[in-house]
Amino acid sequence: TVALLIIGLAAMRFERWTITTRSRFENLLALSPQVVWFGQPDGCITYCNPYWYEYTGLSEKRTLGHEWTKAIHPDDRDSVVGGLQEALREGKDYEVEFRLRGKDGEYCWFLAKGRSGRDNSGKVDAWLGIAVDIEQRKKAEEEARAASQAKSEFLASMSH
Repeated sequence: TVALLIIGLAAMRFERWTITTRSRFENLLALSPQVVWFGQPDGCITYCNPYWYEYTGLSEKRTLGHEWTKAIHPDDRDSVVGGLQEALREGKDYEVEFRLRGKDGEYCWFLAKGRSGRDNSGKVDAWLGIAVDIEQRKKAEEEARAASQAKSEFLASMSH
């Protein structure tokens, strides 16, 4: 009886710990200023955190599964989906830069990284990922390229 009581108390304590940990994890996802997603082994998205919905203005119906790809800039979509499919086949990490449409209709650059989750036998059983807004970095890179080009043109014209 004492052993059963101890096991019962341990189970209750573990359940409370699990509920607390889950609550903290859910709060972390809700507060994250980046896109966070989970998916099935085939890449079908099953969860996006609130940031995705706030940024894109899309509903769950227009996001989950493979619907999320419609928010990617048409010029980037094939490379994003192709790279993802390759990562899914090989079970390797995934990284890509692409433009994502916001709820205002404007596109901004994001850096996405994904990783497979594996079961005890090593088989891929899930995917998870994060996407970070890199618009400011892309603008700074473009400004640096333009300045370098202007400098090169100036030096070329001065040498003639």
